[in-house]
Amino acid sequence: MRRALADYDFATVLRSVRRTTDYSQERLGELVGLSQSRISLIERRTHRLRDIAIVSRIASHLGIPPDLLGFTIGTSTVETTGRSDDQEVDWVFRRDFVTVVSGTTLGLGTAPLDLDRLAALLPHTGVEPPGRIGAADVAAIEQVTAALRSCDFSRGGGLFRDAAVAQLRSVLTLRNQECASPVRARLLVAAADLGLLGGWMNYDSELHADARRLWVLALELARQAEHPAAVDLTVDLLLRMTHQALHLHRVEEAERLVQLGHAAVVSGTHPVSTYTANSLATNQAWCHAARGDAAACDRALDRSVELLDTPETTATAPWSAHVGSAELAARQGHAYFTLAMASGNLQHAARAVPLLQEAVRDYGPNYARARAIQLPGLAGAHALIGDLKAAAHVGGQAVTEITALSSRRALGRLRTLDTVVGEHGTEAPAAELREQIRSALTPTRP
Repeated sequence: MRRALADYDFATVLRSVRRTTDYSQERLGELVGLSQSRISLIERRTHRLRDIAIVSRIASHLGIPPDLLGFTIGTSTVETTGRSDDQEVDWVFRRDFVTVVSGTTLGLGTAPLDLDRLAALLPHTGVEPPGRIGAADVAAIEQVTAALRSCDFSRGGGLFRDAAVAQLRSVLTLRNQECASPVRARLLVAAADLGLLGGWMNYDSELHADARRLWVLALELARQAEHPAAVDLTVDLLLRMTHQALHLHRVEEAERLVQLGHAAVVSGTHPVSTYTANSLATNQAWCHAARGDAAACDRALDRSVELLDTPETTATAPWSAHVGSAELAARQGHAYFTLAMASGNLQHAARAVPLLQEAVRDYGPNYARARAIQLPGLAGAHALIGDLKAAAHVGGQAVTEITALSSRRALGRLRTLDTVVGEHGTEAPAAELREQIRSALTPTRP
């Protein structure tokens, strides 16, 4: 087993585990988050695992010591970042993360989080706050957040996350300054929005624990804000956590976060926007897709479409202003591509192609990251239905556009594409694309 792990020979590893446990391929797949067909391909050596995220997940679920796979201790799961201050908020990294999020969102008998303690972990700016805060000060904060969000959409989170976190630390110093109640409520929402954005930038940089820390901080800020937009922002924060959980192949955790989002909507004192309700439905669809449940995925997507016909009763919030026709098509297309990967039913890949093509076509220049991150899925869907020429063409675009960004999450989409096209062996278009992907993923890249 040690030799097999050192060689990343997961055919031997998985067969040995199944012999020891009497698990079927389907049961083992449920445990480690892979489809039965994927387990079969690995065991028959038709497919070799190369995606580090999948390897880490299997190691975590099977209790494999990470050093046997060549990992530094603490890097095989999201729980540890190696920072000296991890113990300050260790609940962010433990398995009870969703419990903490639930208590913060719904106030289920838990004490409020210590914002000063959380804020102390952020970088200090050394700037003294003004004596009194007015509406103009909060408007200036909102303008800075809008500018940072625009940069994130166009270039990725890696370049600007430090600026967002520093801005949040500065804004948090204003919480105890003198101001009118409406200004304080708006200030808390502005700070929570900054936390949402900073968390997303960290997630885009694959700094998952840092993302969670900021999102939980933002949840507490939203809970304290007696503001009409606070419920909508709370649900959006839960959806960002769902996105991360699915990215990390933690489907059960993602499902619990979506359920919590529904609970927040029902118990909230103000309605959420149509865009946020739509996002909740599409996140539900992604969870079903990851499970390979086509019928449930279709129902959730149908619900998301129905919601678009619902008259809007709330103003568009800055955290959902990017949601347009391209984003909606991308969400549906991503759900069908995920479903195709999980179920092995290539009809879903065929459904994904026109939706992802629409998204890629309609994203404007201000959403370069959003466009680029859909290209690997489109190329992968082409590959799944056997159109390797189209897969190679779109995949080449994906490599070009993603390597121009500062987004490690987007690079992760290239790893998934490499896995998909790898199943076509040495066929020329697939081999050429895989060589492009390998060049993009070399360790010399920042």
